Amino acid sequence: MADKKKLRQDLQEAQRKVQALRKDLNKLGRVKEETFKKKEEQSNKIKELFDSIKRLKKERNKLTDTVKVLKEKRQKFNEQIKNNVVLLKKASADRQIFFEKFRFRVTPEKLKKEIDAIELKIETNVMSFDAEQKLMKAIKEKKKQYNEVKSKSESFTDYKKLSRDVKNLKRDADSLHKDIQQKAELSQKKHEEAIGRSKEVEKLKLLEKTFYEYFLKQKKAFVKINDKLKEELSITSGVGEKLNQLHAKEAHKKEIAVKKIEREAEKSVDEKLRKGGKITTDDLLAFQAQKK
Repeated sequence: MADKKKLRQDLQEAQRKVQALRKDLNKLGRVKEETFKKKEEQSNKIKELFDSIKRLKKERNKLTDTVKVLKEKRQKFNEQIKNNVVLLKKASADRQIFFEKFRFRVTPEKLKKEIDAIELKIETNVMSFDAEQKLMKAIKEKKKQYNEVKSKSESFTDYKKLSRDVKNLKRDADSLHKDIQQKAELSQKKHEEAIGRSKEVEKLKLLEKTFYEYFLKQKKAFVKINDKLKEELSITSGVGEKLNQLHAKEAHKKEIAVKKIEREAEKSVDEKLRKGGKITTDDLLAFQAQKK
């Protein structure tokens, strides 16, 4: 009986430890999973930030390349403007000299009419040789003047075109400059945003590391408790097995004792019947009780 009582006490103690360990294991398991979940949340945030940084850098580089192309285009505009300004200054000087010489008194059209009129006069009028030579000389002078005025008039047309070209080039260069500034500012903004997100990634990495290290600590504790639980379950199983063996042994002894009593009761009744003795109610009750 002492062994049986001790085994029951050992079993109860082992079951109590198993229950406590399972409670601790479940609690630790929840903490471990929650910690891992938080670690994964940081990992996902880091991945999202890496993707956004990659996208920002790609957009920044594209803008930087565009700015480079636009600056080259603007440089060509500036060179054209510089060259045209030189030509414009020369044309302006020539124009000034012409104005000072002729003071707008003549035009190619006016000179052409005068030349045509003199030629018509020579062809339709009879005049002396000297008079004709004088008119021919006048035609020659006016043709010379006509060619000079016409040439300068054409250069005035070039001057106006050149002036318009310079104005248009400056306008395009200014527009291009504004476009370059806007794209450069946007490129810088994306660069700064990428740097800011990179710093945020570093913070998240530290947080991720903290959660992961805590997760490993909890996992180690979980494995330790789980091993202890297995040990206690093994002990519980062993104690239970011993109790089962003891119960089986006691049941076997009881069965042998009952069968012995049955045999003795049956023998007693048989002997009384053989001797012609009287079987009492007590004998029958005892015999029936043993049969049950």
